[in-house]
Amino acid sequence: MAPKPTGVDDAPGLTPDGLIRDPGDPVETTRLGITLRGLRRLRRRLEDHFGGPEAFRSVSTADVNFKWVRPVTADRACRLLEAREEVAAEDVAPPAYFISHAWKNSLALLLDYLDSFLAAAADTIAVWIDILAVNQHEKTQQQKHDIGAFSDVVAACGAGTIVVLDIANCNPSTRGWCIFEWAHTLSAHGPDGLHVALTPADRAVVVNTLDVTKAECQFPADKDMILQVVSRQHGSTDTFNHKLRLQLLLEPLSYNVDMRRLLRRAAAAGTCWAFSPVAEWLAEPRATAPRVLCVAAGAGEGKSTISAALCAAAAASQSETAAATATAAAQELPPLPQLPAGGVSAYHFLKYNDQRRLDPVNIIKSLAFQLAMRIPSVRDNLLGQDAAQVAQLTDAGKAFKQLLLQPLKQHEEALQAAKSAAEARAQKAAKEAADAKATAAAAAAKAQAAKATAAEVAAVLRSEAGGGDAGGGDGGSGGGAVGVEAAANAAASTEAGAAAAAAAAEVAAASAATEAAAAAQAFEKLHLVLLLDALDEADPLSEQLQLQREQAAQLQPSRPQGTAAATAAAAVPQAGGANRPSGSGATAVPAAAATATSAPAPVYPTACSNSALQLLTGWLRRLPTWVRFVVTTRPDAASGQVLPSLERTFKPHGGVRLLRPHQLVAAPASTSRGGGDSSSESDAAGGQGSSTAAKDAASAQDSGGTVPDGGSGGGGGSVMVYATVAAGCLPPGSPAASLAAPSLPDLYRLYGSIFDDAWRRLESDAVRREVQDLLGVVLAAQEPLSHSLLQQMGLGHVIPSLPGYPHLFYVDEHHLYTIHKSLADWMAGGSINAGGGGAQVVAATDEGTAAVATEQAQQEHFARPDVLAAHLRLGTALAAARHTAAAAPPYLIKYLIHHLAAAAGSDAAGSINGEPSPSGGAVGDGPERVPAGVDLAAALLDEVLADFKFLELALARSRGPAIAESLGSMRRHTALSNDVLRWLSAHMQALQANPKSALESAQANCPLTSRLYRAAVAAAGTPWVPRLVVPFRPPASDWPAMTARLRDPVHPDCTVRAVAWSPDCRQVAVGGLLADVQVYDSVTCRLLATMEGHMECIQALDWSRDGRLIMSGAQDKTVRWFDVVTGQCVGAKAGHTGYVEAVAFHPTSTACASACNRGVVLVWEQPAVATTPGTQTQFKQLLGARGGCTDLAFSPDGAMLAAAHAAGVHVYSGRPPYERLRVLMYNMSPAQYSGLGFSQDSRFVAVARLHDDTVHVLDTKRSWHDVAHLTGRTKPGSYVAFSGSSTKVAAGDDTGVVYVYDIAQLYDFPPDGSNPLKSDPASLASLPSPPMSSLARADSPVDSGPPSVAASSPRSSCDGEEPPAPALPPEPITMPPMTTFHEHKRDEGTWRLLWLPVPGTEILASCGRDGTACAYDMALLPGDGLAGVVSYEGGLEVPPPARSYLHDKAHQPYMTALGVSPDGCWVATCASDNHVVITRTGTWERAAVLPAGREVLVSAAWSPDGRWLACGNAKDELRIFGVKDGGACWAEMRMLRGHRCLFWQLPNRGPLVLAAACLDRTIRMYHVSASPHASPAGWEQLPQTLGSPELFPGYISCMAASPDSSVLAVGVFGFAVHFFDGAEPYAHRGSVSLYGKEPMSAAMDDLAWLPPASGSSSSSGGTGSAGPGGSGASAAAAVRLRLAATGNFDEAFVFEMLTEDEAREQQQQDQAPAQELARATADTGEGEHGIAAPRAESAAKVAPPPPPKPTAPPPVVMRQQFEVKGHSAGVSALAVSPDSRWIATGSRDKSIRLWDAGTGQQVGVTLSGLHDGWVLGLRFAPDGSALYSISHDGKLGVLVPAARLLQAAQLPE
Repeated sequence: MAPKPTGVDDAPGLTPDGLIRDPGDPVETTRLGITLRGLRRLRRRLEDHFGGPEAFRSVSTADVNFKWVRPVTADRACRLLEAREEVAAEDVAPPAYFISHAWKNSLALLLDYLDSFLAAAADTIAVWIDILAVNQHEKTQQQKHDIGAFSDVVAACGAGTIVVLDIANCNPSTRGWCIFEWAHTLSAHGPDGLHVALTPADRAVVVNTLDVTKAECQFPADKDMILQVVSRQHGSTDTFNHKLRLQLLLEPLSYNVDMRRLLRRAAAAGTCWAFSPVAEWLAEPRATAPRVLCVAAGAGEGKSTISAALCAAAAASQSETAAATATAAAQELPPLPQLPAGGVSAYHFLKYNDQRRLDPVNIIKSLAFQLAMRIPSVRDNLLGQDAAQVAQLTDAGKAFKQLLLQPLKQHEEALQAAKSAAEARAQKAAKEAADAKATAAAAAAKAQAAKATAAEVAAVLRSEAGGGDAGGGDGGSGGGAVGVEAAANAAASTEAGAAAAAAAAEVAAASAATEAAAAAQAFEKLHLVLLLDALDEADPLSEQLQLQREQAAQLQPSRPQGTAAATAAAAVPQAGGANRPSGSGATAVPAAAATATSAPAPVYPTACSNSALQLLTGWLRRLPTWVRFVVTTRPDAASGQVLPSLERTFKPHGGVRLLRPHQLVAAPASTSRGGGDSSSESDAAGGQGSSTAAKDAASAQDSGGTVPDGGSGGGGGSVMVYATVAAGCLPPGSPAASLAAPSLPDLYRLYGSIFDDAWRRLESDAVRREVQDLLGVVLAAQEPLSHSLLQQMGLGHVIPSLPGYPHLFYVDEHHLYTIHKSLADWMAGGSINAGGGGAQVVAATDEGTAAVATEQAQQEHFARPDVLAAHLRLGTALAAARHTAAAAPPYLIKYLIHHLAAAAGSDAAGSINGEPSPSGGAVGDGPERVPAGVDLAAALLDEVLADFKFLELALARSRGPAIAESLGSMRRHTALSNDVLRWLSAHMQALQANPKSALESAQANCPLTSRLYRAAVAAAGTPWVPRLVVPFRPPASDWPAMTARLRDPVHPDCTVRAVAWSPDCRQVAVGGLLADVQVYDSVTCRLLATMEGHMECIQALDWSRDGRLIMSGAQDKTVRWFDVVTGQCVGAKAGHTGYVEAVAFHPTSTACASACNRGVVLVWEQPAVATTPGTQTQFKQLLGARGGCTDLAFSPDGAMLAAAHAAGVHVYSGRPPYERLRVLMYNMSPAQYSGLGFSQDSRFVAVARLHDDTVHVLDTKRSWHDVAHLTGRTKPGSYVAFSGSSTKVAAGDDTGVVYVYDIAQLYDFPPDGSNPLKSDPASLASLPSPPMSSLARADSPVDSGPPSVAASSPRSSCDGEEPPAPALPPEPITMPPMTTFHEHKRDEGTWRLLWLPVPGTEILASCGRDGTACAYDMALLPGDGLAGVVSYEGGLEVPPPARSYLHDKAHQPYMTALGVSPDGCWVATCASDNHVVITRTGTWERAAVLPAGREVLVSAAWSPDGRWLACGNAKDELRIFGVKDGGACWAEMRMLRGHRCLFWQLPNRGPLVLAAACLDRTIRMYHVSASPHASPAGWEQLPQTLGSPELFPGYISCMAASPDSSVLAVGVFGFAVHFFDGAEPYAHRGSVSLYGKEPMSAAMDDLAWLPPASGSSSSSGGTGSAGPGGSGASAAAAVRLRLAATGNFDEAFVFEMLTEDEAREQQQQDQAPAQELARATADTGEGEHGIAAPRAESAAKVAPPPPPKPTAPPPVVMRQQFEVKGHSAGVSALAVSPDSRWIATGSRDKSIRLWDAGTGQQVGVTLSGLHDGWVLGLRFAPDGSALYSISHDGKLGVLVPAARLLQAAQLPE
């Protein structure tokens, strides 16, 4: 019998490949996936078949199907994966991923995408691809089965669906099968299972075009099947389209995992719910009911379980929770009580370890999605928005307004409109019914009257008929009777019609009334409830850990016998005690842990750090009042401010109703665990009440209360997760599983037992290492990691080996989760009893087995995971995929740098967690970090930080602040991390506004000596880069002392008048004209909080010493106190009569002070915070003075309070009763004092006066004598401040400059008396302290003037005697500033200055009128007085002269002209100070400073031999400088006429002449002789003069001689360039216009010839070569001369000089018919500024000169080659490199750009930041070694080839 073909089965059975094949199995295809290894093998076969890799890239999936798959499977009519000669059996496996793609796209693209997405996954991971796993033969039954099983395949691929996109080629939203696959993925796996990378633009395309009814399918039958399935599953195609479009638009988060796990946990515990309190709250009238229902309880008491139950109870009318309800029903869970209409409408579950859940924008999008699925009008509103704009939303306020507030308000308005319209219709119908009824009544009356008339007529007729003539009267009387009867009948008919109309009108009115009532009822019942679970999870992790440590410290002492802990210890065998010190019991705690938790370091709160609370209180509260909220939280969340914050926010709307968990649980009849009746415990707990936050907080820590899901009620306040863990991980009947009230330590011991047991069960050390690695990755992760990412990291297969899997760890919706936050806390080792080896609850029960278990436990214990190694592993895996970031998960963009910074930046000497290892911990606490790992992490981090494409992508996703925060937390920096941190901190707001400018910003704003600058140079590819700037000072030489620049992103120019530091230096509060207090992160420059309350400009701020309050004073005459944690105003007082100018907290007490411009000084005994209702904050008004008070300060020791009044400085006692002690500097004039400050040791006081540029320093230890004068300010300033070290004083002035003075010498008193103070420490200590007696009664009138000098003599506080007269004060020391900061805009004065009030620190903050607040760190200030040559990293050596300005900076000159000597050794610069400075380029020493008249110099030119320097000024004075008699001194040799000049070596061995352009519009030429004094022929003027006023339309602005000297180009006003011949008689050879016309007001700025290419020839006919090599031009073009020219506008032009033949052709074209010329003119478009610009490919219009003489040279014909354009302002300077490769342009936009001289394309990035003013001159060194630039800022820039800089930066190993 012949063997059966491989891969073909006729009947079910075992096939040769070992797999079950059943042709009749309809879902067999669900098991057919191809491994990644098999895909790679298959690709090689396909490439060979289709002609190689390049040809294969253009082959579509459809082509592969028809041209290869079908032919190779035709003989067997099977699937490709069943053809063993094509796909090996080992490469077929059940698929993990479903691949969604369009058949029109390239198959190579699909394979490349999968390779990148699954780069780190094992090659055995299988994927399902339809072309491989579906039978492609239409007539087979197998194909019908395969197509019908698509939904089963999607569900079977547990890792989800990978979508391969190529929207440019084929939009997948237009393909029926793609939509079908996406829909089934979302249905089976949720949004986390759909792996699709869409840019905002692509997302908009997909959302806008998605319509399953219009989607295309290859076969009509497929389309019919898809529509039938969609209609069956979703009800209609419209519903399907809406849901899928909303999913793609909003990207909502999935909560199915939370719902399933929490409901399952409650069901396992037998929880019975009693939601009557919630139902009652929902039923209350909206006007009186509290708007918020808050369930407050401690950690682990079931808050999230209650939230899940509430959502499930309200699921009857909510399609989005139907899945959770169905799951609960399938598991036979107890039925949930139904909530009334208006139950939970949308919900969100917060998780501390999932940053996606904490992002306010994600919360808003998820809530909006759920509401859109309920409310059609909201859905329509959202689907009508711009999908690309929605995808890029990062601001919570904008997202809230756009996605929630606006749609809900429109919904309300629509219902209101419907109600109004229905009422109007009802009123109209009622009116019409009334009118119809009246009409019917009138008709009835009329009919009745007609009937009566008819009866009367009939009676009359009968009477007449009886007595009259019958013959004559019968006819007439009969006719009248008939008419009357007809009228009566008509009236009756009208009556009937009117009655019918009235009845119809009544029906219509009734219907309209019913409709109006329904509309009114719908509007009245308008009600939504939003649920936010676990607000406490949004607290910063540092604050949560601080709270955890505090709680652990409270729980530390051992419990007495009889408690739950003792019960657990007695029930657990001692096998687990091997990890503890000898002799310790089961409840013992390591000593190191106790020590660690006894004195936790203070953690200062971060402003508005709880993002969820801020979202609720700041934005969601603004929703319509018919939107109500249910929240759950710990009472101690937000530093204990969560409940007060909610109460303050919602007090105008009924406040907050608090519930405890036990109020929502029905007490069962009997317990399900523990065997005891707990009803009494429940009753006792219920009696405690729950109305205040204090009781809630207490109940969270004691044993009162009831476990909400414990079935029996258990012990109050117990940890409910203990029962879940015990039920899942302990054997049945274990004693430890029945603890009555387990506590947090009990739970930690349980974790230790489970982990130790699992650790021993692992089969090998290799598996243990993998488990340890995975646990470390779980701890290091910032979000629950996706299963696909773990597979990419090679850890996916380790998940089943995790301890306690699938109970402690579980995979759901493709992510790995932990059961509870406490598990991560325990694994991190930061909790009590953190070591492994707790009570071994899984040990044997008999003593012998227990002994064996104990011995094993002593040998093997769970090893703590190395979190830092996990950070490195995560970072390494993510970094490898960053080049395909578009295909990588979003996790990569968000956290790559975070993980690498954590691994590289921790202290290498510490343990795995960066802290000392605890003693007494588990054996083998994990491997310590090795230096090699640190170095690897550092190198990888630097590699990522140097990847500017990745940085741009991260900045575009608003990750800049997070990156800065990660880098700022590093304990040790890498080569680039500190540079990147400094760069981001200083320019964060600009980078976030324009992420694509990252590379340019780094190159422009980093010091030229920094490594980040060199990395930017390497990445940019700019051929020339700045290397030096003269003067070489910060920020060019070093990072400046300024570490942060803070500016409001919306109002960047709004004046900032006040600034305050937080105690931890991480936050800065600013205030000003915006009237809001803004708090910024001083490291990331991120706006943390905006605190509203003031109505006018804020004048003063101060931060409390505990970091919890900010005090402010404003022009609205109020003082306010803001809570830092919540950002809410918690107190406000209006005790002042004028602007509040100063506020201050007392340093050692609760007091605080404020002062106003009316002189009133108030001292508050404590902040006026509304804590207890009815309490009033007491304050005292101090004795004031005439004039306002502008500043006040407490001395740091709290003994004094000083206030700066207009008439002097008043000093008060710093303690009650705050008596005035003295008045300082009262008699000095002018007497207007504006600022003061105390040194940190309270010894010195610095005082500034409003109209005085001197700051006075007073010594309190020398009777307040004036001991120093701080001078140097050019203008007076208002405020001063002392540093934390007490040795620095900062003062500002009205020009925006900050001056810093070093007063350390005031503390230095040598015994030899050399100090001007004439004192020593001993005599200083012996001086009496200032007398503490008042000068006047404290209750004197506020505006009473200061006492007279005679009356102000202080009296002794002891005996009332006069103190001895103090000695005469010494002469004050005059001190200049040690440094100045110019970070604020010039002439925009500074306001407040404040040093960080921490002793020993020198960190300063300043604010100014320019809208910025700047932070400075004096430790980063470069040292002054550097002597000798300074060597920098990278090979740069800077001599001392290079650190000074070339010109005298005192006159603030700007550069005007630049010249470089032919040998490159000298640079000549001209400036507005009318001097010429000649500088040697090697040493930067000034060789000469030469005066050059009284007019501005405009040109400088060197002679070819370097002997002469010609400089012209605006007065037409041309000075010649040289060296006399071969000496070394430069001097002026001669003065000629001219303002623009150049040395011109005439061709054919002609003379050297000096061409001088004069103001009379002519060019004079002077013969350059050997000596300027040779007479009479020396420097004589030649008889020929070039040009004339008739020829030149404007003044001459620039000149340039061609490289072969054959042509002189002259640029004149009017954008014209004229050409003159280089041979006598120097004939005019034509002109060219840049813009086609010659406006008189526009000047030519610069000209430069491109030198001929090497080896080419040139001639006077214009055939010289100047083309760059490799440009691809023809041989003729390669030898052409080219000229670069620029005018006033933002472009430069390059012209090429035509050959004689080309010129002749051009002349023939000029003689073309007129219509041809008109057509050419019509093709010319209008350029900027209304100037006609020629087409780039057309020849420039040449104005031919008058007909030349027969001997004259031919005219020059120029043709525009290209234009270079890119500057944002006019190009003002231009230069061409000597090798003619590069064109450099400088602009009024302060930047320099490099262009390829062959193509005109910009090369590299724009060079900005080198100059602070217009770039006015560019010159290359003749040898091509440097490019020099000058600017308005008075600086000289030196640029070098980038390759040379990078080569010089190579450091030795």
